[in-house]
Amino acid sequence: MRRVLVVIDSLGYGGAERLLLTTLAHLDRSRFVPVVVALFGPNPLAGPIRDLDIEVVELGLDGPRDLYRAVVEVGRLLRAHGADLVHTHLFASNVAGRLATRGSRPVVTTLHNPDYGREGPGFLGLRRLLDGGSAHLWAPTFLAVSDDVRRDYGSQLGITNIRLHPNFLDVADLRRRLESASRPAERAALGIGPRDFLLLHVGRFHRQKGQDVLLKALAVLAPVAPRLKAVLVGDGPDQPAARTLAHSLGVADRVRFLGTTSEPERLYRAADAFVFPSRYEAFGMALLEAMAAGLPSAVSEVGGITELTTPDTSLRVPPEEPLLLAEAIARLRTDGNLRLRLGEAARSRATRFDAYAAVRALESVYAEA
Repeated sequence: MRRVLVVIDSLGYGGAERLLLTTLAHLDRSRFVPVVVALFGPNPLAGPIRDLDIEVVELGLDGPRDLYRAVVEVGRLLRAHGADLVHTHLFASNVAGRLATRGSRPVVTTLHNPDYGREGPGFLGLRRLLDGGSAHLWAPTFLAVSDDVRRDYGSQLGITNIRLHPNFLDVADLRRRLESASRPAERAALGIGPRDFLLLHVGRFHRQKGQDVLLKALAVLAPVAPRLKAVLVGDGPDQPAARTLAHSLGVADRVRFLGTTSEPERLYRAADAFVFPSRYEAFGMALLEAMAAGLPSAVSEVGGITELTTPDTSLRVPPEEPLLLAEAIARLRTDGNLRLRLGEAARSRATRFDAYAAVRALESVYAEA
């Protein structure tokens, strides 16, 4: 058996973190023994991972500024657990894992975000130096969750040996959980009436995710769609600004901000359509879940979203276009047959991203490393 030290920045409810939980649930434990290290926090998914009888070490470090301590601690844990290889996720963990091993063990790095081609200047210069320098020195095995991410790292850091390994989902498990949720009860709990049309958005509150574009589209439709409502799920630095914008646009009474949730399937069950108006996107785990739940969607035609969706599964519009997004939402609201066709196609396409085959492919990467 090979011992795998899995290093990740934190264990919150983000896409990379939920993907890790799914991976660990399906990993062949007769071949691989994982130990998970979370550099920072908060770590609400540490409990579910421990429930899988997997050790989780929470270092509680103070963000990327504690990178030196992260390198020291990961090195210590490598030796203490006799790890045969390291699998890293997200920037600080990617750098700390490589520097801690210094080539003494194989490193697999999963690239989850287009970190360099879409963000502004400043700290990114130092990030490029640390990320690119450690990558070129010790040449880990790179996996990218989409071609968009693969292109970003290739063009920005000059890394060419990147394999495509798309995000995935335990489709059967999600559908079992959906079946246990009552649509009328979930809608009632949200204050949504039987004749209301409910839009759902799940994502970190950040300019990338385009919650402001969704709110502006909602304001466009408000005069002609009095029963149109929206639930926005997630947290992040831009949530206060989104709340303020909702008030200034006059749609605050139509929008609920729910924070993070450990049971998104209840919301997928309650919703009539999913909206994902990202300005850029690596892949979109929440969108994949919504598709597996059979929800029709209005999405931005950017990045990994175009790899996950097709015109048969989603209404795709250019980013940062609230009027066009409003038109797509209006079509979903008024055309029941369209919603049915898109939802059925989305449910079918989601099965292509099922966990079983994806984790077997990852195990092959581990075995070759």
